Amino acid sequence: MTNITYAQDVHYMFNYSCADSSGGGYHGQGANLTYTQDIAGIANQAIACNANAWVTIPDTWIGSNQTIGFSVWFKTSGNAVGAGILYSGNAAIPNSPTNYTPMLWIDSAGLLSSYMNDGGSTVLTSTSFVNDDKWHHAIYYFSVTNVNQLEQVLWLDGSAVGVRNSTIATAPSTTKIYLGTSYAKNLSSMPDAWLYFKGALDEFIAQTGTMTVSDFHDLDLLVTEHPADATIEQGKSGSMHVSHTMFRGDSTYTYQWYKNGVPVSGATDSVLNLTSVSAADSGEYYCEIKNSNNYTVKSNAAKLTTTPASVSDVARNTIIQLYPNPAKNKLFIPVNTTDLHSIVIMSMDGKRLMQTETIPESGLDISQLPAGMYILKISGGENYFGRFTKAE
Repeated sequence: MTNITYAQDVHYMFNYSCADSSGGGYHGQGANLTYTQDIAGIANQAIACNANAWVTIPDTWIGSNQTIGFSVWFKTSGNAVGAGILYSGNAAIPNSPTNYTPMLWIDSAGLLSSYMNDGGSTVLTSTSFVNDDKWHHAIYYFSVTNVNQLEQVLWLDGSAVGVRNSTIATAPSTTKIYLGTSYAKNLSSMPDAWLYFKGALDEFIAQTGTMTVSDFHDLDLLVTEHPADATIEQGKSGSMHVSHTMFRGDSTYTYQWYKNGVPVSGATDSVLNLTSVSAADSGEYYCEIKNSNNYTVKSNAAKLTTTPASVSDVARNTIIQLYPNPAKNKLFIPVNTTDLHSIVIMSMDGKRLMQTETIPESGLDISQLPAGMYILKISGGENYFGRFTKAE
């Protein structure tokens, strides 16, 4: 996926590793992991979990903080009922937890659930089915305002599932943190065992400190389709585009396209229209997307290559056969015109290499050209094009 600009404490993009891209150096340790496509269809940018795979998250970034938010994208393999997503507690695999434990899992009905043992039995559970082989976004947030007061919040795909406020006797333990498993002990008909996720997990963020509603919405914004590399003939038109998640139902998004890091004037839509391109339009393009909170994500860069107009597609042009072809030192041009303006030899990517205003009877000297393929254009009362190969 794309790199999120956000003040998080831990951020795993899973681009073929469990490295922490937040700059804090809190790299995860994977167990039995393989990698798969992310939400944008890019290979090896998400982790593929099976019946016994997880990521151990260093707990040192938490310290004594008791206000923590977890954000993760997940897609089940379609048979992930009774599957754990996140565990944060005092037990290490394979032991059973004994203390207050925040957790996130998919229950036996295929619904997203969360719970922290606060002496009650209320589980926050979504009404939306998530065991459907589609990408979903979950946020689980808990805050201990003092030793007795606990708030829990669960969000799914940009909407609040529920909030639970309760009184607890002991602050929760977050000694061990795992992604890809949980221990939903004796809850919602779940077995007393470690439950492992089955499917793909991506873009994990863990943040200490108070989170706002805007924070929850911001973490939903991801690029789902990046612009693709393109090759366009000069004089013709084309386009690039981006797509992104819109779980909020909020149509207020702004776009800015960049070419080689410089904003493209007027390019403020999800589609970048490229009309009558020239060689100067070649370069790398990407798009920055902002939501209504001015939260920004950036697409991957795509390369635009422009090529000279195809000789078979240019009106009023005549295709000529140059000889010999391949040629080593001299190239003969079978054109007799009294209205000649110039002869230009170009590389296949449109770069001008040679120019003359005469057609030598003894042939055009091409001995200084490197071996390769070239385009020759004669401008006059009528335009002429030809292709030739310079031999070694």
